[in-house]
Amino acid sequence: MAPTQLDGRRTGGTKKIKRMPKKHKNLYHTYEKKLHHIVNWRKEHSMESAIDTCFPSVAGAKRTTVWKQILRSESQRDHITMACSKARTRDMRTLRKQGISTTLTRIAEENIAQWAMNVALEQGLEANQFKASPSWMKGFMKRWGLAIRANLADGEKARAEFKTSIRKVIKDNRIVEVFNGINYDYLPKQTMDNKVSRLCGSRRLVTTRIA
Repeated sequence: MAPTQLDGRRTGGTKKIKRMPKKHKNLYHTYEKKLHHIVNWRKEHSMESAIDTCFPSVAGAKRTTVWKQILRSESQRDHITMACSKARTRDMRTLRKQGISTTLTRIAEENIAQWAMNVALEQGLEANQFKASPSWMKGFMKRWGLAIRANLADGEKARAEFKTSIRKVIKDNRIVEVFNGINYDYLPKQTMDNKVSRLCGSRRLVTTRIA
């Protein structure tokens, strides 16, 4: 029996969607490339030559942005050189310096690391055998109620300093009644604290008080 000829309509199946080419391309440079291709080149050539050589596709107003990126890399020469000196970090794009963006002090971080090493020695592990894996760090933070914390809003430190200074002014001038000039503050969609992260119910404004 001869096969039946179809009328040209689709008989089903997965619809094929052609992906459009990306309109934008983000450039990410490792520490090794920053040192050898940007910082060292800029050391012997002009800024315009560095941009044309290392960022040939950049034109127009974007050259100003690249200009600032190169200046920032030059100011971080020591940090970039240190990262390139180790095979473990030379292919990284960002490397947080010790003590930056942490809730604990630098000494407290070192004490926690030393504590973990002491526990490993008690379990019969040598110092070169114990390495904190991501799962171990997750379990450690969960057991002791620790979490990565971020500022709830911009200027948190500045607001804390303002709170101290305004209380001093109220006390020195014997002010009895205080009126809030700024009653509302925007909150981010997600907040993080020492326990768990919490989602705000909405993006509505909430009131804040100084006293």
